[in-house]
Amino acid sequence: MSKRIDQLKLELRRRIDLGSEGFVGKLPSIRELTVLFGESRHIVNAALKTLQSEGVLLVEPQKGFRVNPALHPARVTQNRMIEVLICEDLPWEVDFWCRMIRRFEEQHPGWSVSCRFIEKPEPAREFLQRRGGAPTVIIRCEPELLTPDRVLVPLAAIERCCGVPLTSGPLLPGREPDAYRLPYQVQCPMVFCAVRSGESEIPDCSSWRKLVESCDRLYGAESLLPFNPLILVQTLGLFRVTELAESELRRRLRELAEVIEFIQNRKLYRWNDIPEHRLGPTRMLLGNSNCRVLVRNSFHYGALCPPAPRSEIRLFPLPLAADGYQMLPICQLALAGLGCEEPEAEFFRFLLGPEVQDSMMREGLGFSPFRAPLLRALARPELYPEGYDRIINMLLAQPTPLTPETAHTSRLADQVNMMLVDHLLLPIFTDRAPDRETLIADCLARLQEIAREHAAGRQAARLRRQLLQNS
Repeated sequence: MSKRIDQLKLELRRRIDLGSEGFVGKLPSIRELTVLFGESRHIVNAALKTLQSEGVLLVEPQKGFRVNPALHPARVTQNRMIEVLICEDLPWEVDFWCRMIRRFEEQHPGWSVSCRFIEKPEPAREFLQRRGGAPTVIIRCEPELLTPDRVLVPLAAIERCCGVPLTSGPLLPGREPDAYRLPYQVQCPMVFCAVRSGESEIPDCSSWRKLVESCDRLYGAESLLPFNPLILVQTLGLFRVTELAESELRRRLRELAEVIEFIQNRKLYRWNDIPEHRLGPTRMLLGNSNCRVLVRNSFHYGALCPPAPRSEIRLFPLPLAADGYQMLPICQLALAGLGCEEPEAEFFRFLLGPEVQDSMMREGLGFSPFRAPLLRALARPELYPEGYDRIINMLLAQPTPLTPETAHTSRLADQVNMMLVDHLLLPIFTDRAPDRETLIADCLARLQEIAREHAAGRQAARLRRQLLQNS
């Protein structure tokens, strides 16, 4: 028996044992099961036939499979409350999780979920403190919640409590979990483009220069909303200051300066009348202004839907240099407490299953960190936001992230970003910059100094580790 058939058989048996909705009497059709689990008809049929041979299922001609009523006595489920902390607060996120919780409760009669939506770290820590050692599922478990006295249940213990694997397939490269937290969502930065009725041409996102030039040609002044300059620094590969030759650093600085100069000279940025609320610029895409393009993380799509029809907002991957990099924020799932019981383990697994992962992407909340849901979305792109297939192809093609020995640290990235903002972007945007070559020479010298300081710091840290190991 293949591994996929065996995994599906175990999942079907688990749902039958739990008495989940649709798995009590007559089972869903083979076609419905292929859609639900994202497997081929052959795999589904083989798993059902195996359960039939084991006496778990009966088959009725022209009617399909049904659970053997003599398998075991009717399952009696004790009432049980599952406590969940959700560290999100946007309206569409709250609505999504409430609907997912209702689905879980419908599939598990007798189990109820009590959820708290607390976005700020301090009140979230206070809530967990009041819970003591009682198990609490944490959706979006950020490092700020992990105080020294906070006990998390190991993923291995949760999996043992489930009796089956927590996930149904591999994660994307570089998204491997630690011993206590498992990723459930990737917040991918992307280009949002508002398309008006009758327009067929779209911006060219193959490079930053082509993107700003096509924005100018198609939409004109004030069509581009400001975005985080760190994205430019990362995607152009400028964080590699410790690795790049002087000539290559100079070339990339010139490319950055040309993009910023073009934005300023053509008045592409809309500086005025931008709402201070973090979602305000995103919603301006659907207004009557000329704002047409911005760069934001994927969860901002929820600010546009409803009422935005799928065809009005198109999504594109960020322009990425051959050795560029883009930060992909990962949302983590964890279980706090001194132990794990079946209800918490089943809810934990439900959040990582196809029902939640597929729904999350269809509604534009983010991308799954698992390959299987991404491949299912590629097979049915019409069910997902316009352009999700382009982003997914980028995620699947992205190489494994840099190793810790060569990867840029957040401190180095912050240093490079702040220096370029102060000494390149601001002088250009305020029309106080010297000529381009003088500007680039100054920034190059500053980058080289940052690289020397970083290399010296790494060498000292390495020497310190060796001294401590030999003591």
